[in-house]
Amino acid sequence: MKKVLLLVCAGILLLASCKENDPAIDFGRRAADSTYLLTGAELSGLTTDAHQALVEEFTGQSCANCPAGHADLEAYAAANPGRLNYIGLYEINGGSLTQPPPGAANDFEDSAAYDIGKYVSGASVGSFPTAFIDRVPDVSDGILVSRGNWDGDITTRNAISDSLNLSVSSTYAGSVATITVKVTYTKAVMSAQALSVMLVEDSIIDYQTDNRTGHSLTDSSYLFTNVLRDKISADIGSTILDTIAVKVPGRVFRRIYTYALPTVLKGSHPAAINPAHCRVVAFVSIPGSGGNFEIMQSAQAPLMKP
Repeated sequence: MKKVLLLVCAGILLLASCKENDPAIDFGRRAADSTYLLTGAELSGLTTDAHQALVEEFTGQSCANCPAGHADLEAYAAANPGRLNYIGLYEINGGSLTQPPPGAANDFEDSAAYDIGKYVSGASVGSFPTAFIDRVPDVSDGILVSRGNWDGDITTRNAISDSLNLSVSSTYAGSVATITVKVTYTKAVMSAQALSVMLVEDSIIDYQTDNRTGHSLTDSSYLFTNVLRDKISADIGSTILDTIAVKVPGRVFRRIYTYALPTVLKGSHPAAINPAHCRVVAFVSIPGSGGNFEIMQSAQAPLMKP
């Protein structure tokens, strides 16, 4: 009898421990969730913000064709301020093209990039440069969009009428960021929703293979931007408001993360992250129901104020 009681107690402790740690959701970084309904003037004055397309660009440090893709996205973002967010993804199993050239200080290859690619497309990507554009299939390419169709697909996505507004903000002190993400529904939404939050870094100078005219084949002072550096949420996002079947206009959901910035990165060439060059990219998506992974809105903010 005593042995049975001991086993039961051990089982209860194990379940409690698993529930407390919740590693499959947001790695213990989630501090608080809250939801409420707008009323009065706030509800009557509710409008929908312009869509901000999200591009998840699969690229490589030894991919000679990839700098042209980087340049295309930078040009679109410059010509359309506030309408494009993008994340550079370097697959851990991407082959020689994603590996850093000899002499590089950074190795950007990341298992999260591989997991995202497989989750949305069903397999490792292995072709560079290609991209998900709001995780919506291109009419000719399918879900993985070739570089020549990026601008057209981004423009098409930015013309849609969204069902929600999304904002993200971050305060940073002592290597710890407090990140607040707020979702405000402007139309009735009945589909499941997932929230993803990623950390990207700009202004990284390192080696990149580049075959563009006027560039050395191996550029030792290439300027990297929008590089995925860490996942703040789960790779594929974590569901929100899943106990509420219909998110009515005026429903607000807020999630706060407490995120400690890693001092160095994993990989064969670990390098420090510069928080002053980092941004938080958040997006709300449909979590694969019926094969639909559509990103409904994205937003970004500096990790720390200038």
